[in-house]
Amino acid sequence: MALYRMINPVQPYAWGSTTKLAEIQRRAPGNTPQAELWMGSHPVAPSALLMGNGRERPLPEHLALHEGALGPRAALLGLPGDSAPDLPFLFKILAVERGLSIQVHPDRGQAAAGFEREEAARIPRTAPVRSYRDRNHKPELLCAITEFSGLCGFRPDRELVEEMRTFREFLRVQCALDPPAALISAIGRYLKRTGEETWRAVFLELLRTGENPDSRAGLVEQGAAYVAARLEGGLPEASIERYRRATTLLEQYPGDPGALAPLYLNLVHLRPGEALFLGPGILHAYLSGAAVEIMAGSDNVVRAGCTVKHVDGEELARIVRFERSRQEVLKPVMPGDRPGLRVYRSPAEEFELLHISRAGRFLKGEGPAIILNLGDPVDCSSGDRSLELPPGESLFADHETTFCDVHTQGQGTEVSLYVAALPGAIR
Repeated sequence: MALYRMINPVQPYAWGSTTKLAEIQRRAPGNTPQAELWMGSHPVAPSALLMGNGRERPLPEHLALHEGALGPRAALLGLPGDSAPDLPFLFKILAVERGLSIQVHPDRGQAAAGFEREEAARIPRTAPVRSYRDRNHKPELLCAITEFSGLCGFRPDRELVEEMRTFREFLRVQCALDPPAALISAIGRYLKRTGEETWRAVFLELLRTGENPDSRAGLVEQGAAYVAARLEGGLPEASIERYRRATTLLEQYPGDPGALAPLYLNLVHLRPGEALFLGPGILHAYLSGAAVEIMAGSDNVVRAGCTVKHVDGEELARIVRFERSRQEVLKPVMPGDRPGLRVYRSPAEEFELLHISRAGRFLKGEGPAIILNLGDPVDCSSGDRSLELPPGESLFADHETTFCDVHTQGQGTEVSLYVAALPGAIR
């Protein structure tokens, strides 16, 4: 049995916060954005383990040296086509200060095909223009740790019809600029017969217009004028929020048509402890807040806008799912035999997210686990090994670790630990 403190890399993406991760870790903020803290073995940014002699060992190296660290079930769920052992999941803290890219993730077949295509084109795996950095799909589950806002999935037809009818009328009658004829026509066909194909045509026209330098500025200017008109139109408070979000994105990403995404994507607000599951093909973006996120071990992202990174509208349109419905907010299940344990269940076979709010012993079955502390400092022990776990830090428990005892350092039993593990492994 073995527990190890983890040394986790932080990604300084431009949309990150200078304060949120520092607040979680209870340290002074820095001057540069800190967007994502990664916990895992993904080759793009692997964690390291702090060994007993004080030395740091990269987690991939540790997994290669210790065949039993993963366990047979987890070993089958790592990166496809990779001979080196990998964790089946990647665990993150997100600290979102400004809107991040409108994006989608592939399924397994799309990921494998995209990876081989970019390999054949000799695009380096770390190149900025690369979308497929591995062969894996990327289902993911996000759980808010502060108030959190995002965009997720296309709005239901009844909402899109009202929005697109109003948008088309504005472009035709009120806007001073010439309306894009192909977009107007596509909206008209969708209004006559709602469905996946007609909505797909509208979305593709938004992408095509946005990719054309001659028409991009016009579309963004028209969209901004429409958003301003809606904000001045006396809408109910519940309806006006999406136009405020669009205004913010237009300010953060001037000239980017992706800033109009609040017009057609569901606006989602999560309270702390609420979650979203995102399967392959679901278009989404995050707007503000802090969250933990767990996913299959992949870094495959295809983007459509609101980013300084590589945008591939053609590939995104090919893999996105054009279903139009409300996005379900995921609530945890609380097993009756384990007070203080909440389980976030999903269709993913690679991972399960759990929250532990009461000190004591929890049992771990097959596979590895990562234990993240988002509360006061605690002590974690298994067998003869005991480690302090400060706020915002994590421990790695290998396959052979069968239990973990959690102790508070003060009075009371309240803790806040998020655990990434295989489905059904923690009880």
